[in-house]
Amino acid sequence: MKQFKPWQAPLWAFFSTHFYRDLGSHGKGVGFVYLLCLLAISCGVESIKTGLYFYQKIETVGPYYAEQIPSMEIANGKLSMDQKPIYYVFDPESQQPVIAFDTRVEDGKKSPHELGVPVLVTSKNIIANFGRKEADLPFENEVLNFGSFNGMKMDKQGFMQMLRTCSLGVPFIDFALRLPPAWAWHIFQAFAYSVAGLILARMISINIKYEGILRIASFAVGNAIILGILAKFFPEEVAGVSLTNFGVHLGFLQMLVTFVYTLFGVSANLSAATFVSVEEEQKSQ
Repeated sequence: MKQFKPWQAPLWAFFSTHFYRDLGSHGKGVGFVYLLCLLAISCGVESIKTGLYFYQKIETVGPYYAEQIPSMEIANGKLSMDQKPIYYVFDPESQQPVIAFDTRVEDGKKSPHELGVPVLVTSKNIIANFGRKEADLPFENEVLNFGSFNGMKMDKQGFMQMLRTCSLGVPFIDFALRLPPAWAWHIFQAFAYSVAGLILARMISINIKYEGILRIASFAVGNAIILGILAKFFPEEVAGVSLTNFGVHLGFLQMLVTFVYTLFGVSANLSAATFVSVEEEQKSQ
């Protein structure tokens, strides 16, 4: 772009025809890096909210679990605890067992599914059930083997500290899992909406390359992302009026915004082409 800088795009892309003329005629690339930057902000906000949610859950529910966790020690690759060989930890809300400790279990002899719990801690490892309790073939896998944790001790205080430490990594893990598929999805959207822009350009004879149309579509998708970012800061209700329905229809609103700005951006280049042809005609006369 000649007249506008990339950092000005989030503002001018909402109302400036001159911006879209410059974008279609003189822009470089196809706008995917711009989408990545916006999505990094959007996903970052969501990941921070997820991290805060986990931390708040740990501070409220964690102490309940910590009171139930037995004091444990790992020696020679085997876990021992100050409770009976079989011991259960219960969920504070449902009062259903969620973790079973059974130091009598040998590898492969029992599973969480058989005991009706998501997680089984044996003398040698931790096994998690990633399926449903009622499923006939739950997916179970070893999460942690105690073979490399000799000399490790765990008590109630250590358990809470471990939970708090793990919660610090939640935003980073969430961000790493959230950003790549979101970027791929919005790139796909840019290609899809660029088809509509290409059809409009051919219908009304706008002299613009497909790369410029794709670039316009990418920035139109960017407008929808910005709208989504702003929506994240909206309260759940205002003056007693719920905004839940707005949240439900936000996706449809973003699709409409992207479509309208793609056509708006492409048609803005018609004006530029018309002005140039008029000027050339006047000069020739």
